[in-house]
Amino acid sequence: MTQNVIDNETQAKLDAFIKEEEGDSNDYKGLLAKFITLVAVGMSLFHLYAAYSIVPTQELRVIHVALVLFLIFLSFPIASRFKNRLMWWDVIFAVGSLLIAYYMLSN
Repeated sequence: MTQNVIDNETQAKLDAFIKEEEGDSNDYKGLLAKFITLVAVGMSLFHLYAAYSIVPTQELRVIHVALVLFLIFLSFPIASRFKNRLMWWDVIFAVGSLLIAYYMLSN
């Protein structure tokens, strides 16, 4: 089996195309990147559990939307000038999405 090697110019074109189509995402390093990955893996495991066990639809939807919003607020900057920096409003919106889900599930 052979592996195709992409040169730097082609990789730059691919990165520009992805940025144009999907938007400019943050490229965190270190502990924050591990935390976001852990949340995404936890979300995947929760969905696998929900596929196996019975989770009420209302709870499943609330948890899904809260986790997706949490990941989106931490992964995508509000403007390209804030790329690769975790801003205070990103944290407020991310935590706010979890608090709203907690409120909906606790009542």
